[in-house]
Amino acid sequence: MGPIRIFLALVVVYDHLNNWVLRPNGLSLSGTAKLGMSGPTAVMFFYVISGYLISLVLKAKYARTADGTRRFYTSRFVRIFSLYWPLYIFAMVFDIWQARETITGLLDVLTGALLLGSDWSVAFSSYPELHFQALPNTLAVAWTLGAELTFYLLAPFLLRSKSASIAVLVISFGLRIIIHALVGFSNSWSYMFFPATIGFFLLGHFARVAYDRYAIPSILGWGFLFLSIICSLPNRFIESWETPYFYSSVVLFALAVGGIAKGTARRGWLTKVGEISYPLYLVHPMLLYFLFLYSGPNAKTLINYVIDWSKRQNLDPANVVATLVILAALATATVVLYLVERPAAQLMRRFIRTSARSPRAVGVSNQPLAAPE
Repeated sequence: MGPIRIFLALVVVYDHLNNWVLRPNGLSLSGTAKLGMSGPTAVMFFYVISGYLISLVLKAKYARTADGTRRFYTSRFVRIFSLYWPLYIFAMVFDIWQARETITGLLDVLTGALLLGSDWSVAFSSYPELHFQALPNTLAVAWTLGAELTFYLLAPFLLRSKSASIAVLVISFGLRIIIHALVGFSNSWSYMFFPATIGFFLLGHFARVAYDRYAIPSILGWGFLFLSIICSLPNRFIESWETPYFYSSVVLFALAVGGIAKGTARRGWLTKVGEISYPLYLVHPMLLYFLFLYSGPNAKTLINYVIDWSKRQNLDPANVVATLVILAALATATVVLYLVERPAAQLMRRFIRTSARSPRAVGVSNQPLAAPE
């Protein structure tokens, strides 16, 4: 599963590189290398994986008790904020990409720091325009974490109820049909409106249920993944990502997830590799800013140098820039994982354990907290 998560994060990197750096310089990347996917489709596929993994750990690791639910919430809290908060503090303290000027209102301060509700704020605070002032520019992609946090809050109750999870799945995709009929595709409603996207999390959940309940051979997962790729490829020719090809691809991907996870469960290194997908997703806008968008005295010298060098070598400048950015992003994400995220997670867990053992923490269990998934 790890390489798939990295690929999906790289699709988002690819799109932002194309839109923020290459197109303003008269260059462009094709959609073939990313298998016809776009940043938004990658996010929906991430939701499917998240739904599968959360469903899996709730069943295998966290009991249906108040303490089990508390430990689940704690692990999710550490998982999200052990990286987000250091990056947020860095951006605000050093005013990276005018972070302090971007976030001004009290609501924006709260959504920027706490993330919960940031997806709603981006979608509707300045409707019909998107309100990215809810987050620092270098962390604008973190609005998706607002949706993740909302799903985490609901998951212990929703995923353990068959009738509720089926009802929410049907309502979510029913909403998408209504939205499409009334307003067509809309970033606010089709992409960021949580009630219309929670269905993708639930696709992952029901994939876990199906592979647990039925003896589905794991080899079928790879077959479904291949079919998902085939269905995704035509999207590279289409402007909007919300197409029948996308829905076919995402459903097949949901069917694939269980088989792939089952077939690679004993290959721990694949999970380890996937750990860089989260820092890769969060850090890449800051990396692009420092490499190409910083409006200092040497602004754009790097992109101009790479374009000139590529032309002298008879190479496609867009592909050269993309290759350099991908390598730099993977290296940066790896460094951030080991030097920022993991140490911060250890400190947060230690603080939470200490607080739980405090005599003032009346009624709080001293049971050690589980490490985040």
